[in-house]
Amino acid sequence: MATVPSSAQTCNGAGKARWPIKTSFPQGVGSSGPGQAIPLDKLLALGEPPAAKEDDPRYQDLRIPKFDNPLGVKEGDLVTTAGWLYLVATEKDDCDYHIQVNCRSLQQLRKRLRRAA
Repeated sequence: MATVPSSAQTCNGAGKARWPIKTSFPQGVGSSGPGQAIPLDKLLALGEPPAAKEDDPRYQDLRIPKFDNPLGVKEGDLVTTAGWLYLVATEKDDCDYHIQVNCRSLQQLRKRLRRAA
């Protein structure tokens, strides 16, 4: 599958795994609108691709192939969602941004925890 680089940035530190995939779109993606809208809770519940293992060397610079899933999505698809952004962070020696999102606001989660206590 051909990729279109999104930048000329290189990564030589932590976070470099799958760098060509993280920094590119498949050919034709990105110019076709906002993508498929999927609720965040459904994205967060999506299972791992069965054919790929963590740090699988076969997919360092190839996208993971399509697999059966209830959302009908595959790696490289453009999707949109909505949720609560909790954290965006990076580290001095890391090329990645780490993003934490949730379906509920912190205020909603705190109320729920107080009721459960």
